[in-house]
Amino acid sequence: MNRLKRNYFYKGHDHSEAAWHFSFQYQTDLPVETIWPVLGRIQDWPKVDNRVAYVRINEAPAAGVAYRLKPFKTPELKMQIVKFEPPFLYSDLCRLPGAQVYFSHQLSKTGKETLIRASIEIDGPLTKFWVAVFGDKFAAGLHEQTERLLIVARGGIE
Repeated sequence: MNRLKRNYFYKGHDHSEAAWHFSFQYQTDLPVETIWPVLGRIQDWPKVDNRVAYVRINEAPAAGVAYRLKPFKTPELKMQIVKFEPPFLYSDLCRLPGAQVYFSHQLSKTGKETLIRASIEIDGPLTKFWVAVFGDKFAAGLHEQTERLLIVARGGIE
């Protein structure tokens, strides 16, 4: 079961500030305990996301920890972990000129299966610019990224 949802929403009583949100859900037979070690091992994300050249993190992942992520074809990004709650929740923040970008991955047990929820939110005066630059592309690649996450969790892609 895969569901996509993307939309703009507006903040403030006068609708002056636009924010953008995209969410994705994926149901899998893999247990949370098999998926989390891959998701929580931030330095190995280039195995999971073929759009990432490298990740540099100098300490154990935890809320407040900063790291650097280098996508192919773009400058290195400064990231900060917002929530790190093994084995269920990971979220981080990237501050860009004129916008903040929040990424979140949540794992939930649903009977014998796991529901993976991923979302991205871009918020700030330059929201529409950043959605055009990378938001829609990131959203379009989230299904493939999730499938690669599961392949790595099953022991593939080294």
